[in-house]
Amino acid sequence: MVTRRCRVQGTELDDLPTILVILYLAFVETCVGETMVGGLQVANIGDGKLKEMANIGVDFLNKKLDETQLLKLVRIEEAHTQVAQGKVYHLKLNVARTNCTKDMEKEERSNCEATEENAQKLCSVKVWEWRQKLKVTKGDCSNDTVEQVSQTTAQLTETTSNLLTTVQTDTVEVHPLENVTHSTNRSIV
Repeated sequence: MVTRRCRVQGTELDDLPTILVILYLAFVETCVGETMVGGLQVANIGDGKLKEMANIGVDFLNKKLDETQLLKLVRIEEAHTQVAQGKVYHLKLNVARTNCTKDMEKEERSNCEATEENAQKLCSVKVWEWRQKLKVTKGDCSNDTVEQVSQTTAQLTETTSNLLTTVQTDTVEVHPLENVTHSTNRSIV
């Protein structure tokens, strides 16, 4: 039988698996805290770069959606970045219709104001940044308004709160003489 021995800085290692485990652990240690390629990372909503990406997304929505009025960014609701051949910005935007129409000149569009009679919408966009070029790869808006989504969230929160106040407990009673087990449910409100 042939036994292989490896010497690493004065230490004798009897087998290859030990070396591989050591190399793996060294690799894992160096990678802790690094951004995972392809994974979504929460982005800082206050970042100026995100606002730029959000405005590019709103421009895309204005071209894509069948609306006569222009949309305007109200705020960024949620933002994630993803590193994959460049950087992809996943944005959830709160937008509102404005008093400007799509046929207005660009110079006139800078004075557009959100109109109160038209509810705000939630829209999702993905902006891909690669080699100094930007491309919107996805853009759509839900039919729900921001107010409807907020009400639904409030209703879910209330329902969850009500469920938490009702605690269900199971008790088991054992009767040694009869060797019978009974289970009772009690609801505590």
